[in-house]
Amino acid sequence: MAWTAVYCFMVMMAIFVISEILSHVTKGYVSFLVFASILFAAGFWSGILPSDLVSQTGISALTSGIVMPLIITNLGTTININDMLKEWKTVLISLVGLIGIAVFCCTVGTALFGKIYAYSAVGPIAGGLVAAAMVQEEANAAGMAQIGAFAMVLIAVQNMVGMPIATWCIKHDVRTKIKKAGLEKELKEGGHFKIPDIKLVPDVPKSLDTNQMNFFKTALTASAGLLIGTFTPIPAAVAYLVLGVILQTVNFLPKAPLGKAGGAGFFMVCMMTMAPTSFAALTPSEFVEMIAPIIGLMILGVLGIAVFSIISGKFVKYSPAISFAIGVTALLGYPNTQIIAEEAINTLDCSDKEKEMALKYVLPKMVVGGFATVTVASVILASIIVPYIFA
Repeated sequence: MAWTAVYCFMVMMAIFVISEILSHVTKGYVSFLVFASILFAAGFWSGILPSDLVSQTGISALTSGIVMPLIITNLGTTININDMLKEWKTVLISLVGLIGIAVFCCTVGTALFGKIYAYSAVGPIAGGLVAAAMVQEEANAAGMAQIGAFAMVLIAVQNMVGMPIATWCIKHDVRTKIKKAGLEKELKEGGHFKIPDIKLVPDVPKSLDTNQMNFFKTALTASAGLLIGTFTPIPAAVAYLVLGVILQTVNFLPKAPLGKAGGAGFFMVCMMTMAPTSFAALTPSEFVEMIAPIIGLMILGVLGIAVFSIISGKFVKYSPAISFAIGVTALLGYPNTQIIAEEAINTLDCSDKEKEMALKYVLPKMVVGGFATVTVASVILASIIVPYIFA
């Protein structure tokens, strides 16, 4: 059978489906991206899959030029500013934790593994697929597709590193607070800042609130962000994100407009197809060479999170355990942050009332921490560091 566009697309989706099934068998402990990376690499190295698998579908240009700007804009609309204000201590700790990743990777990491590996690791360790895709795009432009694969592998192994750390920290912190009868006190504390609803733009009439309208408004916002990125020092990715937040707040954009327009699923599929693009150019020897940087930089990233988040937690009177748990939300993202919080609390040996209070205490911190790191700060951090990777 000829490797037509639809056949290539079908094969990629088959590999992703198989990977999701295998991840489900491990109860999500092993990310589906780990299995997908292995299957794609094996397919390319064995010659079963053509090296131009992704380019044959025509998705590559679509992803770089349209999908990524619209997805980052869409991410901005999902940010709840009042949640961030209420959990400002959580936001502070999570952001300082990301600074720890950058400091440890760009200093010690550069000395041990070289600038390209060290700088390329910061965005993926600090966030999710969008940050890794930004690194990959820059790597492909520089003719170093193997660095894009390196970024994707880091994303793939994040959960396996972050899950046990977050689970242990949550359990340790909650057990300590139960013994000291401190849960009720913690629930009474928190931020009291709140901004009122600002609907400067009237609602779109139902007859005009169509898929086309939501795609148009998202694309218009992304276009404005691109202009800002072109004519000012502000990176375009940051402009997409910030404009998404602002224009959703004033009611120009709905929350998650791509989902409302029915395009979010396909757009995320387009983002995921960037993984095989990198692995197609990766040789077995290059993969072996990057094992040490992957392990070493992940360890350095976690150490950076630990040191910086725990120190910042001291200033806002958070325990080292919950501060570290908030910091490693960068390795998890939503919905993993919620799943881990619920599982950790449900397995505690305490009363139902204590579990209920513990969940009310932990869950907002984990969810907001994940949004602050993966959704917001990782994109900003990657947009700042990525231009220096190959400079």
